[in-house]
Amino acid sequence: MQKELLKELKIPTNSPWGRIQEVEVICDGMFFVTTASHGGLKLDQNVNILIPKEYRRDGGWYEEDCEWTIPALIFSEQFEKYKESVERICKNYYPEFFTQITGIELTIDDSYILGKRDFEAKTIHEFVVTAAWGNWHKEVPNGFVGVLAKRAMQKKYFFVPENEYKTRNEYGFVINDTHKEWIPSWIVDVEAT
Repeated sequence: MQKELLKELKIPTNSPWGRIQEVEVICDGMFFVTTASHGGLKLDQNVNILIPKEYRRDGGWYEEDCEWTIPALIFSEQFEKYKESVERICKNYYPEFFTQITGIELTIDDSYILGKRDFEAKTIHEFVVTAAWGNWHKEVPNGFVGVLAKRAMQKKYFFVPENEYKTRNEYGFVINDTHKEWIPSWIVDVEAT
């Protein structure tokens, strides 16, 4: 886009994601910008001030994956064709904001974040998997998955049967007493030095 047009529309030539390559004018004071790597919604100062303070982004920049739905839910008439996506993303990632704007109370079944918080509260004293290695790794036996699990400030490695690991939910996998602890060679090597 030509610099003169960007200047006339009061759009900067750079964004938090790099140099702006394309601009779509949504309405006065609201633009969708794209760069070589990412993009998002840009609100001018007069529009951005209308976003509740706890959800307002400095400079009026809202990235394109999730944050753009914050102003899109408030200015829903400008985003009517994206209504389903806006509501789904807001419910999943900004549940309190969604409730604040719509008045609709959400449950853990309605929102990924609410479900994740519930899972974390219920498993706070458990080892929960944070990384996994398949049996392609030289130390993981066939039919098993090698995992790193954390509980508070502790971390341990375990072998979990592959079929059992496949049953994990979207929030994580909880280690139990049947899972054999594994001490990877790189841990032994570090402790020996």
